[in-house]
Amino acid sequence: MLYIDQPIGTGFSYAKLANGTLDMLTHTFTPSEDSEVPEVNVTTFQATLDARLPETVPKTTMSTRTFWAFAQVWFNEFPEWNTKSDEISLWASSYGGMYGPHFFSYFQDQNELIKNGTPSLENATTLNLATLGLDEPGIDYRAMTMGYPTFGHNNTYGIQVLSEEVYEELMAQIVAPGEGCYVLIDRCRGLVEEGAYGLLSDRSPFDVTVSNATVLPWHYMDNYFNQAWVQQELGVPLNFTADWGLIAKVFLGETGDPMIGSFTTLEKVIQRGVNVAIVYGDRDYRCPWYGGENVSLALNFQDAEGFRSAGYEFITTNSSREAGFCGIYRNLPIFDPAIKNLSAIVCGANGISGFNTVRALLDSPDRWAAIYSLSRRPLSEKQLSLIPSALRDRIKHVPVDLSDVPEKVAGDLAEAGVHVDYVFYYTYAQPSSDGESGMDPKMAQKLFDANVPLFRTFLKALEIANIEPKRILLQTGGKNYGMHIGRVRTPLVESDPQPRHLSKNFYYAQEDDLKAFCSRTGWNVVRPAGVIGASPNSPLNAFWPFAIYAAIQAHKGEPLEFGGTFESWQFEAGHSTARLSGYLSEWAVLEEKCADQAFNAQDGGLLSWDRFFSELARWFGVRKGVVPPKQDDRFTAAISLAGGEKAPLGYGPPLNLDLKFSLAEWFKEPSNKSAWEEIMADSQVTANPFVDGTAEQMMGDFAYLRFGTLSMNKARIYGFSGFVDSCESNFESFVDMEQLGLLPPMSVPTARALV
Repeated sequence: MLYIDQPIGTGFSYAKLANGTLDMLTHTFTPSEDSEVPEVNVTTFQATLDARLPETVPKTTMSTRTFWAFAQVWFNEFPEWNTKSDEISLWASSYGGMYGPHFFSYFQDQNELIKNGTPSLENATTLNLATLGLDEPGIDYRAMTMGYPTFGHNNTYGIQVLSEEVYEELMAQIVAPGEGCYVLIDRCRGLVEEGAYGLLSDRSPFDVTVSNATVLPWHYMDNYFNQAWVQQELGVPLNFTADWGLIAKVFLGETGDPMIGSFTTLEKVIQRGVNVAIVYGDRDYRCPWYGGENVSLALNFQDAEGFRSAGYEFITTNSSREAGFCGIYRNLPIFDPAIKNLSAIVCGANGISGFNTVRALLDSPDRWAAIYSLSRRPLSEKQLSLIPSALRDRIKHVPVDLSDVPEKVAGDLAEAGVHVDYVFYYTYAQPSSDGESGMDPKMAQKLFDANVPLFRTFLKALEIANIEPKRILLQTGGKNYGMHIGRVRTPLVESDPQPRHLSKNFYYAQEDDLKAFCSRTGWNVVRPAGVIGASPNSPLNAFWPFAIYAAIQAHKGEPLEFGGTFESWQFEAGHSTARLSGYLSEWAVLEEKCADQAFNAQDGGLLSWDRFFSELARWFGVRKGVVPPKQDDRFTAAISLAGGEKAPLGYGPPLNLDLKFSLAEWFKEPSNKSAWEEIMADSQVTANPFVDGTAEQMMGDFAYLRFGTLSMNKARIYGFSGFVDSCESNFESFVDMEQLGLLPPMSVPTARALV
């Protein structure tokens, strides 16, 4: 291990020595005349340090050349250097994110010159570069800029240094045309938001959890190295200091070194085959992890697409706890890396659940080599744009129509050469209706007739085609518990009896058929409720109509009005994000102990309409905010679900939904249709729910009902701990909907977790 103190003047490095005093509070070194005896006190010490001349190595590019020359001397001449491997790894911290990539890139350039016979120094040798490690690095201020206000406003410790107003102002300043941080790159991008942090809080910029009165970084290292015996052992003629002092003023204020950045340089280092590790903690504001994540995802190199889609691996802590997460999806299960090159059928891959399961599986490209998408139409170009280009060829579209006879479907499967390990079935047919939602009990027979034959055809086709998967997973939903009929027992538990006596339900028939078919293999059933996700074909997405409503109200300059009662406003409901349900489905089929089991699928947290509407207004820039329910509001009975013996609970009053205004009725107003068409003309939106969107509108009203929440106890007991914040996943789905042409852009770049 070789420690380098750089640039000159830090640590034990020096160009010219000077005696003087070091003020530990202001970090100021004051040289003294040779005959002068400096005054000292409890915070000011006598010291021998580098004279800190401004002309000494004032920027990273000059440091780079000096460092390479030193490395040539040391690695070729130091007699004690005797290792089995000549690989060199460089680790740098904080501002090292600027100079580390430049150092290694320069080393790579010099290696090329040496190989070509034109070395910069006589007798120079190539240096075998292995890994560049960057610890809490500041890499590129432009790419990291949004991370500063985001961290100050919404960090993992719940310490809100920046108010909502300041946060919004800073985010606006960053992207403002003409005068924004992005535009004025030559005026030290990022200083606006860093200054706000120091002006508006007493938090340390190095550790958000402690006061700025605390001296950070800690002086343990300084105190150790400044002991006489340590200095004697090292043979150094000066005191140690980690502080830059004048160097910082020169780098930051005179040469503008941070504005050089290291973004493209780091890309070159990676592209030339050097491993790069970028490591962040979650307390540092100077180099916030939000910004670091943005940098890592923005880097372009040969396998950048694969890196962006790979997700996050687990970390084993000292307590041997393992957990993984992928983006906003946390605590995902970890599988044996030997499980590789699997194949799967996803029936209904165009729908909200099937499409997001495809995405969830492709987050583990080593595990899933081929995914057969069974549907009449392939994924659209817009859907494919949400999948990394490097992974799209793993999706094999097999055009099938499950309304055909089983023999025809089996022939289609055989012709495509389908032989798979697992099957995920999400196909859902929405029958024609007279304005009823698929949640309406009146639709039970139509849904049965539309969906049960399709599933039976599929199972028979598997048998004819001799396709024998290890496991078949069927997704049903909250209607399994009769929540669409009337009052249910809460929370909803997988072992609850199905209320088959109350209403026809195609879920029950499908589940019976599945269990009968899987006598020689395993099965799973997954039951989400209140699905969140993006797909062009998502008639049961309860949140899309609310996003349309918010976009139009913002466009018209009007507030959001909550249409339900105060009880609905405060009701805490669980939701099921389709991507997380996809991860749960993958876990269920891969875990042997989960064979022949049904699992509920919910996000793991609760969300009220109060919380959601506040965020919805912020996301879409509804400046007049939200009108909550009032005590004197007048309501109209809209929906009444069964109570007593006609309800799954078997007793109790009916479950009524009272509205002061109906979203379905709001969609019928010509002014709102006109406003949406104006939005379509000014954006990339192509979908017009005002033309054909009855199911979506009705689902919006139906969502106000106080349904029961799904219990996740069984999945937890079996080992699944996956979690996503429903606010964050809603925001993510709206971003996806923008790309799919379903929504206009939102007014803010990020969501805020409910913490």
